[in-house]
Amino acid sequence: MRFNRYLFTHNSLPRAVSPRLSILDEQPGAPLTPAPLPLGWSPPPERREELIHRLKQVTPRVMDNPHAEPEVPEWRRRSARKAAVALIFIEEDSPKLILTKRSDALPFAGQWCFPGGKEEAEDDGLPSTAKRESYEEIGLDPDHMLHLGSMGQYYTHTGFCIYPELFVLDPKAAWRTSSEVSEIALVPLAELANTDRYELFWRSNDRANYRFKYGEMIISGPTISMCIHLLHRLTG
Repeated sequence: MRFNRYLFTHNSLPRAVSPRLSILDEQPGAPLTPAPLPLGWSPPPERREELIHRLKQVTPRVMDNPHAEPEVPEWRRRSARKAAVALIFIEEDSPKLILTKRSDALPFAGQWCFPGGKEEAEDDGLPSTAKRESYEEIGLDPDHMLHLGSMGQYYTHTGFCIYPELFVLDPKAAWRTSSEVSEIALVPLAELANTDRYELFWRSNDRANYRFKYGEMIISGPTISMCIHLLHRLTG
């Protein structure tokens, strides 16, 4: 599913982007900027078999930036370095996604994200990159990660082309923290789909970004961008 993007000023920001969307830190008179992608989707799958079926139906494509901010320029896209992240589902009583909190030893310390990192020469493709990083960061055995497909490419303003790779985790798998990861959380897919947990936060006069709040967690940036696209693709 693709969405029509249009231009808006801060004063004309449509709250219909989500019926319950919170608009924070309003600053009138902002320049025109692409509107955010709308939130809103059907209920996500609740059982492993249906989840696997829908994940296998996801086809790779270039994903739009869902936030209200300038698009990544073409020159930056051409020079972007490839990276991969692992969207790893585990089912306990319902499907959950593994999120990791970056340790104080890393840039962007304290941010929640998916396991992942830059592609290296020894990697056998981007799924291999995602598996290697998952092992290095949280100790997951690659043999316990069933790869179901890729969502495609997501370009960032920091010069990366991120490939979100989709996995289902073997119930026998174990994980641990590391020097790169200070905390690991399991976020229920049903909670990720709850639009009441989303806010549109104005960072400046021409940029507003979605962020998701779950307990003490705040998920933002490219991570929540990929979550938004995931939910549209799983339920659309």
